[in-house]
Amino acid sequence: MTDVKLQLNNRQIEILKNLIAAGTPMDITVLMNRFGKSERTIRYDLNEIREALEKQGIDVRTKAKKGFYIPAEQKPKASRVIAENGQQEEPSLLDDSDETRNNSMLLYLMLQSKPISADEIADTFYISRSTAIRILNNLEAAFSGIRVNSQKAYGYQLEAEEFMLRKIVTQLLVSAFKGSYTPEDWYLLLPRILKEEISMLTISDVSQAIKKVNTHYNVWLSNTAFINLLSYCLIRDLRLRKGFTQNNQKAAGSDYTMALLQELGNRGINTLEVQWMNTILNSNGIFVNQSCLDLNELDHALDEMLELLKADKHHLPYVFDTITLYDDLYEHLQHTINKEYLHLENDENPLIDELKENYADFYLLANDFADIFEKHFLMKLSENEISYLAIYLYKNLINQTASNKKVLVVCATGKGLSNLLTTRIRNVFQNLTIVGSVSPYQLDNINLWKDIDFVISTIPIAHSAYPVIKISRILSMEDIQRIQEFLHYGKFIDSIPMDHSNSASFNAKNDPFDLYKDELDPSKTDLAAASTLYSKLQLTLLEYISKLPPEVSMGQDAVLGMLIHMSMAVPRWFSQQNEEDEEEIIEAYYKYRDEQSNVFDLMEKFFALVEESLLITIPIHERYAFFLYIFNKEV
Repeated sequence: MTDVKLQLNNRQIEILKNLIAAGTPMDITVLMNRFGKSERTIRYDLNEIREALEKQGIDVRTKAKKGFYIPAEQKPKASRVIAENGQQEEPSLLDDSDETRNNSMLLYLMLQSKPISADEIADTFYISRSTAIRILNNLEAAFSGIRVNSQKAYGYQLEAEEFMLRKIVTQLLVSAFKGSYTPEDWYLLLPRILKEEISMLTISDVSQAIKKVNTHYNVWLSNTAFINLLSYCLIRDLRLRKGFTQNNQKAAGSDYTMALLQELGNRGINTLEVQWMNTILNSNGIFVNQSCLDLNELDHALDEMLELLKADKHHLPYVFDTITLYDDLYEHLQHTINKEYLHLENDENPLIDELKENYADFYLLANDFADIFEKHFLMKLSENEISYLAIYLYKNLINQTASNKKVLVVCATGKGLSNLLTTRIRNVFQNLTIVGSVSPYQLDNINLWKDIDFVISTIPIAHSAYPVIKISRILSMEDIQRIQEFLHYGKFIDSIPMDHSNSASFNAKNDPFDLYKDELDPSKTDLAAASTLYSKLQLTLLEYISKLPPEVSMGQDAVLGMLIHMSMAVPRWFSQQNEEDEEEIIEAYYKYRDEQSNVFDLMEKFFALVEESLLITIPIHERYAFFLYIFNKEV
């Protein structure tokens, strides 16, 4: 905990949050425009922030001709300082655009269970009563299907059909979450007025519930569809917690629908909730009733498409993996047919022009496929749908010449753990050429950005001219899958339903870096071999950390602490002068076995591998220390 209370006003807290969130130094003119204040006022605010943070051991630095920044390694501490001082984001609308004001007012009214006066609204948002009324009067024009009921004696209250309201608010979340992939990112991007209502734990739980049911029913969604479903489920949960539920009889639905609703919690499972969830699922490519499909006809159409490829009427120099191509087209065209019968709009492909220009051969073949599909189903495919068929063709091309990509890795500091991360990327993706590992403050070096294909980053990067894949600091299995998908689909990965069955075999190995093959000579005197082995030992530990269950989240400090702990423990293991295990430690150790069996079994494999390769024995109290880091206990 911090010892000193931050003496900062609301604007200064907002400036501090901007500095924490910024990936590069912030020019003072950016802050002036963002907060609508003079240079003198912003410089005064920055000086106040600098003095307040100095007492906490945190620096606010300046970089010539670039701006102000907080060192990346100090940002977590700065975030904790804000949290521990109880500094919360105030829902002020003073500096917001009209659209943001309308969105914030809608979200605020959505949370109210009774009418609220204009004075209360004005006090909440730090605006005048007349401004509050003006925003309230704009809501009906801004949101179709929404009505603001005004009762002079009571105040203002939102009126809307419940499902319509949920869909409108869901789209606000979808817009905020676009391009993000983790609960931490989603919480950071939540509209500020919802952050006290929706916790990061809630986001994580809902995300895991969707993934669990999807895995059970072998349903795979594009990132876009997943964000849509996640957003709806979060708003549904919020509305039910606030008491906005419909009195309706309990009902049964499809196995998938009922499983998802039950996994999200038994609250509010009735006829209307099932109908609404079915609508959301259908609009995102999960069809609970596929009676409109003639699967035999689809089989015939796909067989004819593959025969066309074999005939090679265009004399193109390509060979395709027809087995996986068949599976991809089978799944995708099922969704296409269902959407057509249900009169649902297909997602627009924003890169269609680029696809037609740069992948002309595949678009030509896709047009042939579209003709075959139309003959079998009397359904004309749109240009968007044809573009998706072209992407599947490219994805299933054998010996793709574009597979050897050049990559820039961006980490918070550009050193330390980033070196381990870079090494892991090289080992997993041996066809990638890593041109460098840099911090966000080095991104303005134009030489780094020449001749690269995409960026892998552990932090958000705005306004990049290259595709950016955001990953965790330890390259988890989900990160590896996402990079694989990018290599298959390029910029189109957010729009295509993914098949996760072709995961990297690297993560299935107990000994991915061949640690056991490099075991030391019994004399343990070869220093070169020992140093090489220890490097592999660190990488192997990171690999096992990446395999931890999704609900076990280790922060950067915990990972770094575990690596340092191991570096200090290895000499003790070699010395064989380990103290006897205490009974309390043994009991606590086996408690993890009983209560956290997945984590325990995984780490036991790691310990066994280390013992075999180093020819030592790791005592229980040493093993126990690793679990303290994993579960964020004091070591």
